[in-house]
Amino acid sequence: MKNYLKLISVALTCAGIAISSSVEFSAAAADSGKVGSPSSKIAAEAKIPGTTESSAEKALNRLEKFLGIKSGGVWIDENGTAHAAITDSSLHGIAESIGVVAHRVKWSAADLAGVQSRLDEYAKSRGAGKVRSWSVQPQSNSLVISIPVGSKSDAATARFLDFARKLPAVQIHETQAGALRFNSDVYGGDEIFGVTANGMQAKRCSNGFNATDQFGIKYMITAGHCVRDTTWWRVGDPYGTDFGYAGNYSNPGDDYGVIVKTDPWVYNLKAAFWKYGVGGGANPIKGYSNAPIGSAVCHSGATTGWRCGKIDTKNVSIPMGNGVVSGLTKYTACSEPGDSGGPVVRYQSIGVTGYYAQGVDSISGQFEKNGESVCGEKVGKPNESYFQPIGEILSAYNLSLMTS
Repeated sequence: MKNYLKLISVALTCAGIAISSSVEFSAAAADSGKVGSPSSKIAAEAKIPGTTESSAEKALNRLEKFLGIKSGGVWIDENGTAHAAITDSSLHGIAESIGVVAHRVKWSAADLAGVQSRLDEYAKSRGAGKVRSWSVQPQSNSLVISIPVGSKSDAATARFLDFARKLPAVQIHETQAGALRFNSDVYGGDEIFGVTANGMQAKRCSNGFNATDQFGIKYMITAGHCVRDTTWWRVGDPYGTDFGYAGNYSNPGDDYGVIVKTDPWVYNLKAAFWKYGVGGGANPIKGYSNAPIGSAVCHSGATTGWRCGKIDTKNVSIPMGNGVVSGLTKYTACSEPGDSGGPVVRYQSIGVTGYYAQGVDSISGQFEKNGESVCGEKVGKPNESYFQPIGEILSAYNLSLMTS
């Protein structure tokens, strides 16, 4: 047995795997070559006594390199125990001799990486719908696809999953987790905060759409009453990094305004919007249109989230404060304070299928309930909301809507 362990030590040393002098071997661990879950005795020996986590990681990395195409991946569990998935059971003794729990698996890491590559290519060319992510999981020797609960009915998601099911080692997991996104990306529907010149928070609104001008300067389009009386704006965090400054606005008279992007590093404007509070990924904006009365439209706002209704009336004038806001479109979705400026969109299947900008949320009928201002449906009344059409805003400031 001592000679066998010596040979293993020589083999690993030649392969560049350093064995700590504090590692204690057992004949059972070296000779067992057992397949599947290790015994408690082997698991105890696998904790590599006397080593730090970093040295355990180094040992695993070197072991994985030594195993080559027969490795199914390595990991350290929550107890600090080192594990290796190996396709060839004859190599289990080598792993276990340095305190690593060996697992017999069917698929190598290279096999699983190949499956992931095929999914990557499919998604690049045809999209992945509402799928959140996919990744190689050595612990289960599988390629795990994560999707939001209830998303299987989405057509693009279903197509992606149909393709994935034809590949080996694929597992599909549903999750309640929220949508994934880059922290720095800015979408329509994002919660935004306006501050005054002295740094005091003044407004909480929603971003409508992102746009550019002829010089390449970028803007957020929101409600005019949001921009009025503010200096700087932030995204998602009232105490975060400044996105940009309050630009031109029209209110009263109209109700639109822009926020000029000045931050060069943190924020990245996207040609899409979020269904705030719903998740499922970003929704590209294909363009803008002027939907007729009776059309179904939806808005995304920081307070009520994703709400839908129908266009009821156009060219509405409303007296507000010391003036009149005119040219508004009335629609029947629930809208409340904080939703102002958020995107109002319509899904169109004629021409280029997708979401088209209609306008930015402006004014809504409010009722008192438990000390809060709420929309009509929450007190058994009809909803009454208004948006400022997007076409007038783009024309007024000579802007181009960011589209995808």
